[in-house]
Amino acid sequence: MSLILVVDDEDCLRALTERMLKQAGHEVVLARSGKEAVWLCRERPFDLVITDLVMLDMGGLELIHSLRRSHTDLPVLAVSGDFSRGFLRVAKALGAVGTLKKPFKQGDLLAMVDKSLVKQSATTSPAP
Repeated sequence: MSLILVVDDEDCLRALTERMLKQAGHEVVLARSGKEAVWLCRERPFDLVITDLVMLDMGGLELIHSLRRSHTDLPVLAVSGDFSRGFLRVAKALGAVGTLKKPFKQGDLLAMVDKSLVKQSATTSPAP
């Protein structure tokens, strides 16, 4: 299926997301920070990045901004449990293809992943 980079500084959430995606047949690479994610994106092509927004080191908003400059076609799905500061709205404005509130259910995650990947394939498919 697809190669997905999951970025979250919380070990348990990273592992849970990985398990959900692998059960759906996706290949998953994990990163603990935005800085690690930027480095991984330089090393190999991903089909999708799923990032938490509130992280130490380099937060998800900064990661999205960085990826919009260096990997313009790479879809990013933003995830956050902090609703008080409007992070999900800002992430969408920065170019995230979708947002998801924590805690999320596996079905909701997979639906957003499928939607994000369909958008990606529609924008990168060559014209007939």
